[in-house]
Amino acid sequence: MSFLKGKSKRTVIFSVITLSSLIILLALNFLMSYFGQKKVMYMDMSKEGLYSITDKMVEECKFIDELGKTDGDKKVKITFCTDPDYLSSAYVTRPTYYMALQMENEYSNIAVETVNVENNPTALSKYKTTSLTEITPSDVIVSYGDRYRIVKAESFWLTDASSEQYFSYNGEYRIATLIKSVTAIGQPAAYFVTDHGETYYDPENPTSDMSISMAYCYDLLRDCGLEVKTLKISEVDEIPDDCALLIINNPRSDFSTDPDRYNELYYMSDLDKLDKYLINNQGAIMVNKDYDENLKLPVLEDFLHEWGFDFGTAIIRDPESSVSGSSDTGIITVYETETDSYANAIYGDYASLGTSPQTIVNNTGYIIPAYGEEGVKNEAGSMFTVKRYATFLKTAATASAYLYNSAADDGYADSSILDLTAENYIAKYGQLDLAALSVREAFDNFSAEYFHSYLFCSASPDFLSNEALSNPSYANYDVISALVKNISRTDVYADIDLGGDTWNSASPGGKELLSTELTEEDVEVLSPTGDEVVKVNYAITTGAKVVYTVIVALVPFTFLVIGIIVCVRRRFL
Repeated sequence: MSFLKGKSKRTVIFSVITLSSLIILLALNFLMSYFGQKKVMYMDMSKEGLYSITDKMVEECKFIDELGKTDGDKKVKITFCTDPDYLSSAYVTRPTYYMALQMENEYSNIAVETVNVENNPTALSKYKTTSLTEITPSDVIVSYGDRYRIVKAESFWLTDASSEQYFSYNGEYRIATLIKSVTAIGQPAAYFVTDHGETYYDPENPTSDMSISMAYCYDLLRDCGLEVKTLKISEVDEIPDDCALLIINNPRSDFSTDPDRYNELYYMSDLDKLDKYLINNQGAIMVNKDYDENLKLPVLEDFLHEWGFDFGTAIIRDPESSVSGSSDTGIITVYETETDSYANAIYGDYASLGTSPQTIVNNTGYIIPAYGEEGVKNEAGSMFTVKRYATFLKTAATASAYLYNSAADDGYADSSILDLTAENYIAKYGQLDLAALSVREAFDNFSAEYFHSYLFCSASPDFLSNEALSNPSYANYDVISALVKNISRTDVYADIDLGGDTWNSASPGGKELLSTELTEEDVEVLSPTGDEVVKVNYAITTGAKVVYTVIVALVPFTFLVIGIIVCVRRRFL
């Protein structure tokens, strides 16, 4: 008002109009930016329809609107780990980001958010598999409550044989599969087997001595999003459908089998039920077995042998890699550092550190792979199914295996009684396996999907004990959590007519790029991770987001006219 003091009434009026016009213009600019991005006001000019969701996609995901009826306000959340400006400008992320925004507009139970993980690295900590897991700007996280999946932006595309150029956008199939997986009906459960003398946590009796001794394991399973239940295999016809992980922890008696009943049409032994669960349900089983040679479990051991595991009957000791010297059976394990191994994929964040947090295995024997040096076995009767043995935790080369000696104070103290099998194995390979994983990989020729089943074994009856999981100085809790999350994950796949990797699909690979030509001058930009320069595909860079031109152009044009009128009136009228 001081600025306008002493001015004519007309000057004051038009000054206020000018100032108001600028404020309104800024507000409209903000609103148009919001509606242009958040509400996806654009026309898809790409020939492939990269920036639109198809009618098939709308039909495939219509179940999303039913979620609110059973889960209250809980929504499917699609989180992009960098800023909207970068998502819109990067050729790899742009179609996926706009597709997610369209789905947010289409379905009331989808929410899209962006979090700059570089500026705010702790904002997405709850999605880390281990405390050292790195979430990068190119990651996309699909979550629903406690369940989530993390994928790279590049996974929404298919590349040619050389993996250097994209040839189709498979985003609709991928995002629909992710959403179906995290919203699968019913909470997945971890079942403790109880009818062979196992040690387990009983949710019906949490104050029992046994439950108390497994309390940290219970917390770990719950942190992994699993409900905890118990199961007597001998009393059921099959493993329950909601079982994502079956735990056989320190069994003291053998599993039942009756060869005389195998001719009966409906007879299934306990191990038949385990096999059916692993093969038909893409299940996951964890077995922690005592190495004690006096514990005879031939039926279970034959089953484990078929899946790649032979257990030794000696205790591991290593004066140079133990918690507190030669008399201690707490072995400091060695991580698998091969980057293409299953184990490294699970805990590679630890293995890659110069001073890795240690994982300790107490009171342990050893495992020798039953599949030989290659660690691979083709499944009988199938051309497309293999079982792969993979080391998970191992000893240092200085370890030794001691056979039972009744004359020794603790039964194993006489260093003259060594297990020659273990010693020969160390001499040949340098280390012994303390825990390992067998992965059944089955290729579905129709859908072109790979389905996986997991059998994990450790040679320690104390692998899941409170003593192993409660000490924050060691990495046991993190490493085992990462393992459980990896092998207990169950996915639900979208209709292959949306895309997928198979020619049986109505649209194999999703939306095939109609032009794979590069521009006359190869355009080089940074990849989403910002660490390499790549060539931009012509078909991806053209036909991008086009805001409704008439609406957007009308706003500044209107204010231009108003400005001209104001100037003319002030100057000449």
